[in-house]
Amino acid sequence: MNVIFLVPDYYPHVGGVERHARNVAMHLIQQGCTVTVFVEKRRPAERPYEIESKVEIFRFIKKNYFVFRKLSFKWQFIKNIRIFSAADVIHFHDFSTMWLWGFWVHFILRCMGKKIFITFHGWEGHVPPQRKTVYKRKICEYLADGNICIGHFIEKWYGTTATRVIYGGCHPEPVQQRTRQHALFMGRLEKDTGIREYIRSWQIVNQTYPTLELIVCGEGSLQQDLLDLIEKHGIQNVQFRGFVQDPERMMKEAVFVFTSGFLGILEAFSTCTPVVTTYDNALKKDYLLLLPGATEMLWVCRDVDSIYRAIDEILSADISEKINKAYTFAMKNTWNKVAAEYLELYRQHG
Repeated sequence: MNVIFLVPDYYPHVGGVERHARNVAMHLIQQGCTVTVFVEKRRPAERPYEIESKVEIFRFIKKNYFVFRKLSFKWQFIKNIRIFSAADVIHFHDFSTMWLWGFWVHFILRCMGKKIFITFHGWEGHVPPQRKTVYKRKICEYLADGNICIGHFIEKWYGTTATRVIYGGCHPEPVQQRTRQHALFMGRLEKDTGIREYIRSWQIVNQTYPTLELIVCGEGSLQQDLLDLIEKHGIQNVQFRGFVQDPERMMKEAVFVFTSGFLGILEAFSTCTPVVTTYDNALKKDYLLLLPGATEMLWVCRDVDSIYRAIDEILSADISEKINKAYTFAMKNTWNKVAAEYLELYRQHG
């Protein structure tokens, strides 16, 4: 099967959609497919064309103005029409990508007899979602032969009729003994990740567990505000590492991890690392709690006090049952199985 991925961004950039698309592409290749990726070139060092892990990648320069940007997508389609004509499947990653490529491309692909699919990733930060966003998603859903939703919350909050629901994937990891005594935050330093609440909870943690260190991996607009918060309240044992290329290695050594994204949660599950997460709105609450068996696998908190109680339970109680359930869930959601879900979608609806 010859598959084309149209993505908003791709490796070497690190992000949830990028990691998802790359891992699925590589595992589709392992299962006998060929995969070609089309993506805008966003960084000068990126090559316009390369083959990475057997995935063929075409990058075209991102234009500054919307009109020129739309024309650029049209030109790329025309320029590479032979590649598109040879494909069995065209798969868009997120509604914004389908919107940018344009519905005229959709019409031509239909005339060529191509099957079209879409994966809906995440949410846009608005609660409730903006009407125009819901409207665009519904159009994309209607135009596709089938879709994959990353999380059941998408069905509830966007009215999407999901063809398949998955939660991303992970790599099977050998379980190892923790050699260090630190906790880990992994994510963006932004309000929706709960980083401010985690830092505030560390003021209470200092009193009960004075030697426990929190290592913060990530960058974002809140970094200076967080440093000011730490100084104001005299919070101890918090270390900022900035962007870390391989946070998974540090996760394996952590006694627990703060993270709020599905990929981070699954990666922690796969290493038997306890997960503490938090929400500050109704959509994020559903994002977390609609994960099947969520409360039996992770600690979902609503405020600083509940975050501390979760930490205290992890450090002082027997949590083996919760960790075992989380690990079992992770092994049912490896990247190999996610790629199999994509293939099954193509076969059933292609």
